[in-house]
Amino acid sequence: MKKRIFALLLSALLLTNVTACNTALEKDVENTFEDTNTAESTVEETETIARTKNYHYYKMVGTFELGCEIYNAAGEIIFSERSQRPMTVSEIDADLIEIRIGYGTGIIGRRYFSIEKNQMSEEFFYVVANHGTKIAYLTYSNGGLNDRKLMIQDIYQPIDSGQCFTLDFSPDHTPVIEAKFSEDGTTLFLKYFEGQIYATKEAEISLE
Repeated sequence: MKKRIFALLLSALLLTNVTACNTALEKDVENTFEDTNTAESTVEETETIARTKNYHYYKMVGTFELGCEIYNAAGEIIFSERSQRPMTVSEIDADLIEIRIGYGTGIIGRRYFSIEKNQMSEEFFYVVANHGTKIAYLTYSNGGLNDRKLMIQDIYQPIDSGQCFTLDFSPDHTPVIEAKFSEDGTTLFLKYFEGQIYATKEAEISLE
């Protein structure tokens, strides 16, 4: 009789342990599932706008945020940026990436990133033409829009440190109609509005 009671007690104890182990296992599996769901929910989704071997230009899904990643020859990220301002990314050539940021009222800042040099330029405004790392843009001094200057320089020089040309530009944020460098980069062809009457003028500016 005692042996039978002992056997029943042992069976009940074993059953209790198995049930407890199963409950603990179920909770561990449940917690793992919850942790996995939490991890997945924090992953940010992106929508590709443009991708090349040199860069990835994308939008963050469900937001107004835009971003870009620039890669070296080994495919490693050497520069990344996000902005909630309007942004566009494009290639000037196989080495040079242009990043444009909109600041409202038609004002656009442009920076240039050299993949080979792993170097970012300063930010330029009112850019009218590019030729490799050579850039032409408008600037002004204390005279405001009535004192527009044309600057031409290498993008990795400090801003306003290149060649300066004074033309009778009309008092407008963007008086330049067309601008293009010659194939060898030694001449800038320019069409612009001149003076208070906004007369259309053309000029060839030699850089030699």
